[in-house]
Amino acid sequence: LDYSGSVSAEDNLGIGGYDRIMGPNGQAQYWARDLPGACSVLFRHYEHTYVTPGERFPRRAATSDPRDRDVCLFPHDGGGDGFDLVGDVFSDEKNPGRKRPFEIRRVMAACSDQDHPVLERWLGWRDAEIAVVWDAHLGGIPVSLLGFESRPLPRLAFAPTDGPDHWTSGTLFPKSSKKIARAINAASGNRPLVILANLSGFDGSPESMRRLQLEYGAEIGRAVVNFKGPIVFVVVSRYHGGAFVVFSKALNGNLEVAALEGTHASVIGGAPGSGIVTFNGP
Repeated sequence: LDYSGSVSAEDNLGIGGYDRIMGPNGQAQYWARDLPGACSVLFRHYEHTYVTPGERFPRRAATSDPRDRDVCLFPHDGGGDGFDLVGDVFSDEKNPGRKRPFEIRRVMAACSDQDHPVLERWLGWRDAEIAVVWDAHLGGIPVSLLGFESRPLPRLAFAPTDGPDHWTSGTLFPKSSKKIARAINAASGNRPLVILANLSGFDGSPESMRRLQLEYGAEIGRAVVNFKGPIVFVVVSRYHGGAFVVFSKALNGNLEVAALEGTHASVIGGAPGSGIVTFNGP
């Protein structure tokens, strides 16, 4: 590397590696400690994504997880959120109006097959922490499971004065929008997509606009339009704003939308916006 004009370093970490470069900028999908660990991650990835030649999707796996298991009894352990069980998140008594923060990963874990370990992609992507992307199984079916962090998150780097000082619950920021679009594209033509949504739309701060929020938000719409396979979109808490446009059934006929009882949704001009995206998409 010295002779090629690059930096001097004794190992991969010295020139960046996962911790300094490829994890924070989203190039690395997974982290592995060493070569055997990398092989293990690869095989775990194949368990969720490998398609036998001539078949449409990855094969359905055998599962001992009962189809009628009550996900509400799954432990939440939110660390100060006040929810002992996942069902408390959906309780009108303990969470009136579905306004209190909660751990979306606990909800995703409750829904996933308990006998198939999940694999999280792009975990270290800096400034994209709101978006959560899992390779998972539901009822034995391999799926790409997406969620949105439903509690405020601290920013891990310098925050400009024209932007938020923390990542707001259920809000898509530029890098998290880019992460969601990439996840949808990665699952297209490979396996079904399941989205557990607690979304209040896109951030509109000057910083987000300056960092291509509109472009990355549009990339989500493009990914939904071009997605090959079934999409299940489930509103689990609240659903507001521009998210209604990019996750609209008008964009893809294979998208099925459902909402849990007690959820809240509101949008202005969602249908016309979806029509514009559909017109400009394909």
